[in-house]
Amino acid sequence: MTDRPPLESPTLQRLQGGLRNRKRAALVPFWNRVASSGTPLVERRKGNRRQSLLTFLWKGRPGTKRVAVRSMAFGLENPETELARLPGSDVWYRSFTVPNDLRALYQFGVDDLTTPIQNWPDWMAREKGWRVDPLNPRRFTCVPDRQFPKDPMNYRTTTFSYVELPRAPRHAEADPQKGVKQGTIQRHRIRSRILGDSRRVWLYLPAGFRDGKRGLHVAIFFDGFWCTTPGYPVATILDNLVAEGRVPPVVGVLVDARRMCTDRWRDMVYRPEPFGRFLVRELLPWVERTLGTRCRPERTALVGWSGGGLSALRYALAYPDHFGLVISQSGSFWVEDPLRHEPGAVIGAILNQPRPAPLRVYMEAGIYEDRTGGSGVSLLSANRLVRDVLKLKGIRLTYREFTGGHDITCWRQSLVDGLVDIFGNRAG
Repeated sequence: MTDRPPLESPTLQRLQGGLRNRKRAALVPFWNRVASSGTPLVERRKGNRRQSLLTFLWKGRPGTKRVAVRSMAFGLENPETELARLPGSDVWYRSFTVPNDLRALYQFGVDDLTTPIQNWPDWMAREKGWRVDPLNPRRFTCVPDRQFPKDPMNYRTTTFSYVELPRAPRHAEADPQKGVKQGTIQRHRIRSRILGDSRRVWLYLPAGFRDGKRGLHVAIFFDGFWCTTPGYPVATILDNLVAEGRVPPVVGVLVDARRMCTDRWRDMVYRPEPFGRFLVRELLPWVERTLGTRCRPERTALVGWSGGGLSALRYALAYPDHFGLVISQSGSFWVEDPLRHEPGAVIGAILNQPRPAPLRVYMEAGIYEDRTGGSGVSLLSANRLVRDVLKLKGIRLTYREFTGGHDITCWRQSLVDGLVDIFGNRAG
């Protein structure tokens, strides 16, 4: 690395003093303490109760030349993520000043390539060599989708370390609770003439569900496979919220995204019109036939994150007679309008609405999603712009920002908030 970061951590400052006095003998008790307390180090900032100093550590070996943090919060490839070696030691470090409600996944790139990450396949290939933090017991593992073994995103089994500061929002509803009646999940496959392929659809039915019930609440989730995993536990969250009486019984329709790096981007970003027609002409009629009831727009939601968050709002605007509720988590509103080649793929659609759509929208984005993409616009700034345009058009909106990056561990918590916001106080 070119510029050595400042040595801000009081713990490392004390270690540096010990190294000067007793040389390398100070390292043994240091690493023992760190192994006992865990990493990254979390230290107070003097005079600032809202922020902490977060210091990542790596124990280098002889010959270690480069260490970097890989995180959607701090960056996958930039100089600010490079760790520096404490002179005369095997300690590599990097400190960040962060709010006390941070939550983030991370890995370490050790002697990783210095060339920039070019694209998704390049990222997936590089990620195979990244490592978890051996001194942090908190882990998060991506569950592979065995249906698509050639997809570099869906088929991977990747384990991350994660950091969660004391004030990070935590919802008990994201984990199984004792005594809560569980709904059921049925797996189906729908053949689509519009899309020219077949889609897996997981149907979550709340406990005590009866066919033909009127006034049914329905939530259609994109990225259906991931919604069946512990990383984004839709069924568990709905079970708990219904048991607590915070939302009425909600049927979950979890729609397959197929291959993440090809089909998903085509359907949700680059060529969305066919997938929208599939939703209203094939999926919704299938849901109504299967459940023996009608899906009314004021009780039917679209829920998605990233490209799915973009799609949730896009399809609700395009089909207001079918979808009246939206949860958009870190929506990819920075992507270009394919016709005008400028960022803001749905902003024009919002402005061109002849009248405010009868929508209820929950939107959120992470404060660390502020890095610009290929369009020159960051995801965070694009979400703020969409927020302002929605307010200008008089659409009912709840907008929040969380302290994190493009991160499923953040979305699994805030999904609880989103479901309560759009379905809460709607008994019956």
